[in-house]
Amino acid sequence: MPPKLSLQVNTSQIIAPSIEIGPSGTLKLFKSFQQYEFNNTGMTRNAMTSPLATGAAGLSQSYQIAEKDVQFTRTLGQGASGLVQKAFWPAKAEFVAVKKISILEREKRHQLMNDIKALCNTPDTPGLIRFKGAYHSADKGQIAVALEYMDGGSLADVLEKVGHIPEPILAAMTKSVLQGLAYLHANHTVHRDIKPANILMSTSGEPKISDFGISAFVDNTIAQCCTFLGTVTYMSPERINGQPYAFPADIWALGLALVECATGRYPYDASGGTMQLMIALLEEECPLPPEKRNDADSTGDKSSSGMDEITLTGVFRDFVTKCMAKDPMRRPTAEELLQHPFITGAPPVDLRSFMKCMYNRTEKVEDAASIVISKFYNNLAFNWSDEDSIAAFYAPESILAFGPAEAPESALQKIKGRYTVAQHFHIMMAQLVGDVAFDFHKQKHKHRGSTRANAPPGDEGEVVITHRVVIRDEAPRLDGGSGSDVLGVYDETMVVRLRDVDALVPGVGFYIKAQQLRWVQALLPRKVGKEHQNRQQPSKDIKDALSALFLADENQPKQSYAFWGTQPVAQFNEASNTIEAADGPIDQPKTVADVRPDPLPLPPTFEWSTCDVNDPVQLKEIYELLSLHYVEDDENMFRFDYSPQFLHWALQPPGYKQEWHCGVRASRTGKLLAFISAIPAVVRVRDQDLKVVEINFLCVHKKLRQKRLAPVLIKEITRRVNLQNIWQAVYTAGVVLPKPVTEGQYWHRNLNPKKLIAVGFSRLASRMTMARTIKLYKLPEKPLTPGLRPMEPRDVPAVTSILKKYLDQYKLAPCFDKDEVHHWLVPREDVVTAYVVENPETKAVTDLVSFYTLPSTVIGNEQYKSLKAAYMFYTVPVTASARQLLNDALILAQSTGHDVFNALDIFENEGLLKDLKFGIGDGKLRYYLFNWRTAEMKANEVGLVML
Repeated sequence: MPPKLSLQVNTSQIIAPSIEIGPSGTLKLFKSFQQYEFNNTGMTRNAMTSPLATGAAGLSQSYQIAEKDVQFTRTLGQGASGLVQKAFWPAKAEFVAVKKISILEREKRHQLMNDIKALCNTPDTPGLIRFKGAYHSADKGQIAVALEYMDGGSLADVLEKVGHIPEPILAAMTKSVLQGLAYLHANHTVHRDIKPANILMSTSGEPKISDFGISAFVDNTIAQCCTFLGTVTYMSPERINGQPYAFPADIWALGLALVECATGRYPYDASGGTMQLMIALLEEECPLPPEKRNDADSTGDKSSSGMDEITLTGVFRDFVTKCMAKDPMRRPTAEELLQHPFITGAPPVDLRSFMKCMYNRTEKVEDAASIVISKFYNNLAFNWSDEDSIAAFYAPESILAFGPAEAPESALQKIKGRYTVAQHFHIMMAQLVGDVAFDFHKQKHKHRGSTRANAPPGDEGEVVITHRVVIRDEAPRLDGGSGSDVLGVYDETMVVRLRDVDALVPGVGFYIKAQQLRWVQALLPRKVGKEHQNRQQPSKDIKDALSALFLADENQPKQSYAFWGTQPVAQFNEASNTIEAADGPIDQPKTVADVRPDPLPLPPTFEWSTCDVNDPVQLKEIYELLSLHYVEDDENMFRFDYSPQFLHWALQPPGYKQEWHCGVRASRTGKLLAFISAIPAVVRVRDQDLKVVEINFLCVHKKLRQKRLAPVLIKEITRRVNLQNIWQAVYTAGVVLPKPVTEGQYWHRNLNPKKLIAVGFSRLASRMTMARTIKLYKLPEKPLTPGLRPMEPRDVPAVTSILKKYLDQYKLAPCFDKDEVHHWLVPREDVVTAYVVENPETKAVTDLVSFYTLPSTVIGNEQYKSLKAAYMFYTVPVTASARQLLNDALILAQSTGHDVFNALDIFENEGLLKDLKFGIGDGKLRYYLFNWRTAEMKANEVGLVML
């Protein structure tokens, strides 16, 4: 082991200049007897000899990496000393952390060279971060250092996440750190800044020491340091006193860091400032919590009252007490501490499981996509003949490969029947989610001569992943059909059972798709370097085929509709004369006797539920499901917030049936996971009155949206409705499905400009101030129409009459009776508002204006949590104009605290919305008919409002 202190002096030490620029632009930096040359393609370290020394010059080391070789993905940190970025290195198929530091400042340059020197001396050492290379950016005046990327953050990050670290976990981590320190000290290096923030973690549970920027190289002739560098909080007493120090200073800092990790807080009182803290470090013993009475339980205790009641085992207290001895000569060395009972007697632990607290699953998916895509295109671009490699990434009919017509037949013949994909994906999935259990179940299928893997029948929670991360869900089909949910066509697959990451794996395909073009551009134009000099350049045919692949992908028509293509709805590919020939049912005539009497089968983990909205508990379940998992805007800033009173109104019109409030629950917990509803209605389509249902509130828990649950819900609600001898339905959606009857454009009228701008719903127009914007949207305080008053139950007969007459002019409109008018239009607080115009002389009701209230949750805004929106409902202009009635509705909505008024350009709205200072929105609402064929309509031919 190295000596703790050595007082010999080397008289042959030569001090070299610190920086030199060569004639070719190469940057040379010097450190002791080492010369480091940097250019834009890498770094070379040359060992120098002293003029007084004898013997041959030392060996040189080269590290080749350039900025063009890496793809930067995100910024990890930025401070006064430089910038740290995460980057992907395709040639190595790995991620690195690139630290960029200015060389123009002497202090930063000195720290940089300390870092590089220490890293070059620690190749692949347990407990120490690995050095990947460095290069010079001459135009930026920077040296970029590429280091091993640690995906679990620092020990300080872990501590912030978990509060405190159990002793058995801490013992396993400490062992690795001590191994790293032992190597540093054996090679005469004092780190000088050991602290939780400089111990980096991988999600596999491996800790490594980093940040050698202030480390000191202590050779065997100058074994003491006398500088005052490092973090004061973790400085040893001898350093604070300005005395010479060496390796024991790192041991002190380690002991102090361990106490902080075990208790969740820094042990000394730092509130009095730096000077008081330094005095405490010099004079006071480290304050430790009381000793745990039962050493068998070494996890530490923490009561609800706080950290003060954490206790530590005797063996841990002994370990840190030895580390933090005031006399540096009494502190054990790193090698001696590795033999301490705290390390040798620690029980085995699963660090990978513990580090799951630091998983960033989105980042893991992105990383996996980068690795797979880069490997695939490297293989393809350089036409590698390695069969094991190409078999894992290249097969006919894959979405990331050529079809059989374009693919070289020789390559196809080589890979057919091979099953090498598992090796590649085992590595990738381990990086993706950590601990993964693999279950393989092979079956022979005649499919272009390939072997395919299929999930064992009845297994749940499994996905089948291809060699290019195209996913096939092999769980039992929820819709009762055969086959599987295929998101790509492939030959080689593997079954993976993921633990608690149901919603994660489908994301891989998304990120892969987003990165394909980037990797083609990054890899194909690259010149062949030395490592590829014996391989062929990518051929023109391959480049052309890749270009065609991505051009075709950019201009793909709308996706095919696997479910809706099988349903009795109008299709996009139908001839126009078929649709325009005659209105009528699409499906063959059926009777109730033809309808399946029992619910559709579900996997054993799910069960059907008929929801009772009169039960407050079940109503709350529906509310919570919708509020968390229903409609959001495209930017995920707002989400509909259907209140319980709104749901009562929307789900219980006259004639409603409880069995049409259809849910799916988890069999084990009873949790409501999905919901769909139907309510009865009579709707006129052109000249035919149809007995229909309005379908609404189709909602599936976000984690189950890859389970094909929505089609099953639609089929089940269809079955339940058919049992009541109803065969048609009307529904709306923002997305394009086969095939809209019409579509309406949303318009928005600003009622509270300041709030709408603050939450991001709208923005301040150019050359407009907030004051001018508020003035622009200012409304009168009271409605302007004479005789306008709130609707009352006694008005129902008159309103029914005028509403029917008004709606007769539209091709798609409801046929309301008195009970329905009473339900839908008699005012309910914070649900629906309706006003009528009463003739002052005859007392007759002549006009109607109404709107309903639907707030939205504002996501991620600290100031505002909710946005109160009014939606235009039914308006009947007779004695007053539609413009005047709508303007009064704006006044009424603003006076009752609404922030925005929304309207579709249906009815006769199109011509008056802009006049009333509505702005066009970015959303559209499409109207659909189920099992009824009719020609398309214009928006102003529609008189139906759906919630």
